[in-house]
Amino acid sequence: MSSAAFEILEIVDTFKPVRRKNHRTRLELLAHRVFRYGLLFALGLSAIASLFLAWHQFRSPLTPMGMDTILGLMVGTLFMAFAALGALIVEVVCWGITLKQSLWRSFVSELKWDLGQARRLDRFDKKDLQRAHEFVELRANRARERIKLFVGGTDKLALVVLLAGGWAVFREVPWRASFFLANWADPAHFPSAVLFLLFLFAMSTIAGAFILNFQVQRYVYQLEVLKLQLSTRN
Repeated sequence: MSSAAFEILEIVDTFKPVRRKNHRTRLELLAHRVFRYGLLFALGLSAIASLFLAWHQFRSPLTPMGMDTILGLMVGTLFMAFAALGALIVEVVCWGITLKQSLWRSFVSELKWDLGQARRLDRFDKKDLQRAHEFVELRANRARERIKLFVGGTDKLALVVLLAGGWAVFREVPWRASFFLANWADPAHFPSAVLFLLFLFAMSTIAGAFILNFQVQRYVYQLEVLKLQLSTRN
């Protein structure tokens, strides 16, 4: 491979998709803030009310004033929850009304960004661009093969099966509460240790596959930019 092709790969390796810009209206932003803070206040008030109830139940009975305080906290929780729900409805309605316009703006901004990145490759000839495209495609295929090695041919199905299997093992094993306090050298705990290690292996396999999938998506974006540049050549 020529030095120009390697230089193309160095430039392509810096390509990243454009970050989505916030095209929300003022009403949508206000509704989002009301929803967020309303939900936080509702959770906070409910937590305080739960602490008062726990004190009343397990420590000492509260005075009538304390019970009125709990009632006020519960009313405040309901008010904040309904306010958050109303704000969420407003935000969803605003999002639905402006969906078509926001999608078009996102498409235009992404296209301008991709064209700007593709212009960085204008000084290279078509042959070197094709070689760089083949090499990036080779790296993407290798990453896909590694994912298949991790989780099999059908990525999403294998991830779901591994996640469900790992959770089933962890849920059904009766030793999970006292496992870390047990003596691992005891032969009685050997089957439990094997099941626990299988669970850890399944979870680490899923994490590795997800990390590789992010890298594959990065390669796919680089291929798209290279194709965009090649489409302008005769």
